[in-house]
Order: sequence, then structure tokens, then C-alpha cells
Amino acid sequence: MCVSLQTLVLDGNLLSALPVELGRLQRLVYLGLSFNEFTQVPSVLEQLPAVERLCMAGNKVCVLMLQAFRLLTLKHIDLRLNQISAVLPDEPEFLRHVTQLDVRDNCLSELDASVFPRLEVLHCQRNRIRRLRLRGCALKALYASSNELQELHMSPAASSLTYLDISRNCMKALPDWLSDSRKLEVLDVSHNHIAELPPW
Repeated sequence: MCVSLQTLVLDGNLLSALPVELGRLQRLVYLGLSFNEFTQVPSVLEQLPAVERLCMAGNKVCVLMLQAFRLLTLKHIDLRLNQISAVLPDEPEFLRHVTQLDVRDNCLSELDASVFPRLEVLHCQRNRIRRLRLRGCALKALYASSNELQELHMSPAASSLTYLDISRNCMKALPDWLSDSRKLEVLDVSHNHIAELPPW
């Protein structure tokens, strides 16, 4: 066993499970499992305390159970191009390490990302999301174009937000909390149903 391994890329295979022996890779920082046959996050990850980045794009995950990340110190989670239609939540204190989440090109109709208290970047483009909930404490960029967004809740306000793309949605008005986003540099609300801009 290559116990000094820090990066393991297994993309583009037919894997649906990982051996328990993989848990011996205590220095592993990056695990690439994209474009395989996984239907859930492998449980062996619980034995890999150093993993910071997990890439599982292009698998067959339908339900994302956040409890799978409970014992992990993951910072970046990439779950693009799966079949996720539901996210089963967990307590925020167990998900405090996650700073970047990518769930582009799935089947979500709503997303409560407020369970990630330190989230900095969220990619959720090309789903069917109508309601999106976030914590603004650390958020810097939100990419949520090409959904069916009608409600975008942020609490507390995103004072560090610099980039917001909610184009191609169904928003009828700009969210009130945007008036407190003093660092905002890019705002894209094109192709929505906005009839009037607020005074601010």
C-alpha cells in the first residue's frame, strides 16, 4: 500500500465501491472518482481524515446524504452531472469545513445550502431549483443560472459577496439583502421577470 499517496485519481472507470483497505491512505488529500458508477459517497472516506477535495462528477448519485460528510474535513465537493434530486440535511456543526460545493447539472428542485456555515462558493447551475437558501457569513460567489428560482434566501446578509449570477431564472424582484452586499462586483440577473429595480 502506497501510504505516502496524496493524490489518487480513478476517473473514467466502472467503479461502484472502494475497498476498505483504502482507509490506510492517511495522507490522501485529493480523491478523484469522477465518471464512474457510484450511487453514494463511499463510506471508506470516513477513514481518510486528510482528504480536502472530493471529485465525484458524472456518477449516479440520486440522493445526497450529507451525513456521509459528517466525519470528514472536506473543503471542496464536486458532484456535477449526477442525478441528485434530493439532499438529506445534517447539522451545520458537522459541515463547517466545506467552502466550495458544486452541484451543477443535477435534478434539484430546491436546495438548502445554509447547512454549510462556511460556504464560500456555490455552483448550482442547470438544475430546476425554485427555492435556494444560504448563509451569507462567508459567501463570496454564487452561480445559480438556468434554474427556476423564485426565492433566494440569505441569512445573515452576504457582506463578502463579490459575484452573483442568477440569470435565466424566474425572479420577480432583486432580494432585499443585496443592498448590504457592499463588495459586490458582478451582478447578472438577465433573463428573469424583474419589472422594477429597487431604489438602492
